Formats: sequence, C-alpha cells, structure tokens
Amino acid sequence: MARTRARRPGTVRTAAGALGLVGITGVAGGIEMILYQHSNRFVDGDWLAGIPLVDSYRVPGLVLAGVIGGGATAACLGLLRRPHVNLLVPVEQRTGQHWSWAATRLTGGALSVWLLTELLLIPDRSAVEAVYAAAALALLGLPALPSFRDHTALPVPVSG
Repeated sequence: MARTRARRPGTVRTAAGALGLVGITGVAGGIEMILYQHSNRFVDGDWLAGIPLVDSYRVPGLVLAGVIGGGATAACLGLLRRPHVNLLVPVEQRTGQHWSWAATRLTGGALSVWLLTELLLIPDRSAVEAVYAAAALALLGLPALPSFRDHTALPVPVSG
C-alpha cells in the first residue's frame, strides 16, 4: 500500500523558501566576508570606520554565515524533514511545536536584528535589503498562522 504524504501548507512552503534563500545567501555572503576581511565587490572597506568595535569583516562574516545562514538552513531542513533532535526536546515541550517552528521565528528575529544594525551603521542602501526585510517579516509572521502551527504541532499523547 502506498504511503500518502500530507501536503505542506503554503505558509510552510513560503517559510521554507525564505529560509532557503536566507540560508544559502547568508552562508555564501558570510564566507566571502571572512575571506575578504577588509573589502570586496559587495562590501566597502570604508564602512568599517562606522562600525564600532570591528576592524574587519571577520566577525560579521562569522555571524552572517554561522548564525543567520546556518540557522536558516537548519530551520529550513527542520521544516521540510521534521527530524527528532534530543537536544531540542525542551523547546518542543515548552512550545508544543516541532523545534523548527521556534527556529523559523528565531531566524526571522536574528535577520531583523542584522538588518536594523545594517540600517544604523552602513551608509548605503540597496533594494536587496527590502527583499531580506520581507523575508524577516515572513519568518516572524508565518509561524503564527493556524496552518503553519497545525503543520508543526506535536502529536498529543494518548492517555489511557
């Protein structure tokens, strides 16, 4: 007998797409910042003068690749595959949702902080920032919708 698979709601597919975009570009952009610590074709070296406590793009690159990109990738895989991770059971017990629900919201929050920091410290603006702002808002808002929550809800234990 063929196993039927529940179709993912549009809210989950949209969030997974945003997480995938943020994950791939975050890791790639972070690696570029780590490799080219003082400037590259995307990041002006003069911007470093306006960033307190930072003298190269190494630390921002690590944050972008590891926290933003890595977090988004983990959240995306979690949404799509729903793996069990023993370390994250307390998160699931607290929220009643698969850990990918919280990871999606945390990624949206981290991306929002990254973008706000950019707006405050970097003088130039780009249309790309608007794309990432939309992604951040989606990652913060979509998990609150019933279809998303229903998809990530943990099974209720049967008592008997």
